[in-house]
Amino acid sequence: MPKCGTTDLWSKITQHPHITACGWNPAMRATTLCRKEPHFWGKHRFKYGETIHSYLKHWKKFAQQLEDKTLPASKQIVGDGSASTFWQLTYRNNVSYRNDPLEYTTAQLIRFIQPQAKFIVIFRNPSERLYSQYNYQKDRSIKSADNFHDCIVHSIDKAHVHMKNFTLRESAYLRRNDESPLWIPRIFLGFYDVFVTDWLRSFPRNQFLFLRLEDWKKDCVNILPEVFEFLSVGPISKEDIAIVCRNEAENVNKLTKETMLPRTKLLLDEFYRASLQRLAFELDDNRFLWND
Repeated sequence: MPKCGTTDLWSKITQHPHITACGWNPAMRATTLCRKEPHFWGKHRFKYGETIHSYLKHWKKFAQQLEDKTLPASKQIVGDGSASTFWQLTYRNNVSYRNDPLEYTTAQLIRFIQPQAKFIVIFRNPSERLYSQYNYQKDRSIKSADNFHDCIVHSIDKAHVHMKNFTLRESAYLRRNDESPLWIPRIFLGFYDVFVTDWLRSFPRNQFLFLRLEDWKKDCVNILPEVFEFLSVGPISKEDIAIVCRNEAENVNKLTKETMLPRTKLLLDEFYRASLQRLAFELDDNRFLWND
């Protein structure tokens, strides 16, 4: 999910010698063999009319080097790190679809094309995730803890009105426009249970690894080997794991920001409470209640 540490997780995963890195390589000052976030499944195939053939071109250089045997045989694992894949369905945006159920989800489409795919999903306390998104996207000139509180009061009120007319599932997939500068469009992204339920309808549980950013930040040296085991790429030494985990976290907003106001946190925690209860039940893991 966005603002949940996906870039840092990706960066450290791709340090494994059997995984080919994608994205910007600062040492080379160039893009590596493939893009970390092509955003094909949830966005670009709708917004820009990309086809599966144009999507596969992102890995054309990677595939060519495999064919030419110029890429080491051990580096034959590559992936798509688009955070939008898990939650976004651009064709649902800004349309009226009362009594018009979702025709299909991204999970169903990927299941048809790549049924053996594996997925690593990293979440974060949804209240903190939303505040991070606000600080990342909002105009700096008006950004403040007080302004965020005003935005949350407005957005929760609007969300409740919306959910009187649409189901929670419909609301989660719709990025609804609101002309007010106080509206936060990604407030529905915190309903993680909706997305998890849809994905688990299409793929078995053992093809997912669900993580929390809070755990990742504290315990990379123990979680990263679990990630490699899940990907079936073989272990690397504890010394190498320690070196990778000591690397500075990627894509972190380093601008000074105010702490979220306690009253704002209470509002958001209550707004997301029922969703997190369903999530913890679905995953059989009370860590996803974020009671710690």
